[in-house]
Amino acid sequence: TKSTVADASGINFNDILGVSTSVKSNGSADLISQSSVYFAYGKFDLAEKLLVDGIGENPDEDVLKLKLFECYAKLDDESKFLSYLEQVKEKYNSDELFSDKVKNIYSNQWNRELY
Repeated sequence: TKSTVADASGINFNDILGVSTSVKSNGSADLISQSSVYFAYGKFDLAEKLLVDGIGENPDEDVLKLKLFECYAKLDDESKFLSYLEQVKEKYNSDELFSDKVKNIYSNQWNRELY
């Protein structure tokens, strides 16, 4: 699966940043690195797409899920954050380390405790 990631201006960030969005050929570490580049350039919408695609291909990679939570926090989109939390509720309820990290991301962004 390979896609071109461009923003509304038509700029192809894959070419500029020298990254690939081929999910199957990249491990989660590569996806985290790529999304971090998008974060650095303020392209959180592109990071979101990359992470959602990556999670689709690698559903057991918790590091990608946590990065997606960070992305929603950077977007200041509490609705998407909480919606995604519902999708990973089983993991959240069964893994204390994972839930602690999600709570930390939430409280750092919205200055209140997550249930």
